[in-house]
Amino acid sequence: LYLAYSLLAKPRGTGALEFLLSKPITREEIFINRFLGGAITAFVSSGVFMIILSIALLSITGTFVGILPTIYIFIGLSLSLVAFYSLMFLIGGAVKSSGTFLGLSIFAYVFFLFIEPSLFFVLDLNGIHILKYEDYFSFTAPLAFTENLAGKSLSSIFTSFYYNAPLEVIDVALWIFVPVIIGYILFTRLLEKRKLIKNR
Repeated sequence: LYLAYSLLAKPRGTGALEFLLSKPITREEIFINRFLGGAITAFVSSGVFMIILSIALLSITGTFVGILPTIYIFIGLSLSLVAFYSLMFLIGGAVKSSGTFLGLSIFAYVFFLFIEPSLFFVLDLNGIHILKYEDYFSFTAPLAFTENLAGKSLSSIFTSFYYNAPLEVIDVALWIFVPVIIGYILFTRLLEKRKLIKNR
């Protein structure tokens, strides 16, 4: 959320983006470079987190989870962060005010953290048994998927009770690429440009 704010929403809201666009740089380059910069940051921060966590577990409990499960969780955590970052970039590309971005992005975070799980729980209580599919409707699905892959080496409390590998792969691809593509179209004004060319 903060990365998307500092890289896209804040410059757009303060007018710094207009200054950048006065240089020999396009909206497309700004969007792509800043998105990739944030995505790389997500992978690096996930790697640092997993290294610190592994060292802490080793020094406190004397146990090492294992390289393969650690890699699985690292991939899942990174992809989950990138998926949420993609959603934030969509919001950043769609709105012009940094205040509006903060409001919408905080609502999205609260929705996926509290409202969505509660909604699925209530539906399950009312006889609509779709609770096991909840992961597929959340950006955290990649983490759930890789926790299952690492499940043999991890405690059972860390594993989801249901997953479908092909559906999980499609799910993570959609969560990352669909928001980025929509955000790209909105931010670069691609539809407006096509309309202008067509009118000419």
